[in-house]
Amino acid sequence: MMTKQLFFDFDGTVADSERGTVRAVKYCVEQMKLKPLTETDYRSFIGPTIYDSLAHFYPELTQADINHGADLFHDYYREVSLFDLTIYPRFLETMTTLKEAGFQLNLASAKIQAQLDRLVAHFALDQYFTGVYGAIPDAMKKPAILAVGIADTGVDPKEALMVGDREMDVEGGHANHVPVIGVTYGFGSREELVAHRADVIVDRPTEIIEAVQKLID
Repeated sequence: MMTKQLFFDFDGTVADSERGTVRAVKYCVEQMKLKPLTETDYRSFIGPTIYDSLAHFYPELTQADINHGADLFHDYYREVSLFDLTIYPRFLETMTTLKEAGFQLNLASAKIQAQLDRLVAHFALDQYFTGVYGAIPDAMKKPAILAVGIADTGVDPKEALMVGDREMDVEGGHANHVPVIGVTYGFGSREELVAHRADVIVDRPTEIIEAVQKLID
């Protein structure tokens, strides 16, 4: 029997990465001498790609400007604030339970692959996650990233689940015919997850276990 595969977003699902991400966004905005944003707007950069967020908040920017801003963000984030995060309480305990139940756990994040690999090593997450799928040149957004993970594991999409906190996680799962568990303890809202038709919505990491059993067992 094929091992059932669970794919987890990172920011807002595994870890609260707000501090490190917002620091990098503010650095980018300051260096480019752009109009400062509200704290809520800065927080909304978590999840989408930096390219999409810069284009959304600063429509006057050219593509060259956006690429430059993305480079500033990634350089600061990589060198200064990558590890400025907190793993959500009881999340790893939940991963242990799921792994012991026979599921293979994977990460599917829009973080750059090299950054995601460093985070996995730094926080010793390789004891939980077998596959680590981040953004690469041919797969920058969640639908394509998850597609890489599905192809690599060889799983039937009906035997897989995506778990995440934002609309792009829901869209990524459904684009690959994979059911999605939305989590409200991260950076997205229940309203966002409902609007994008997450299959099940949970409020705490420990509730993921029951949601998985409901959807995949």
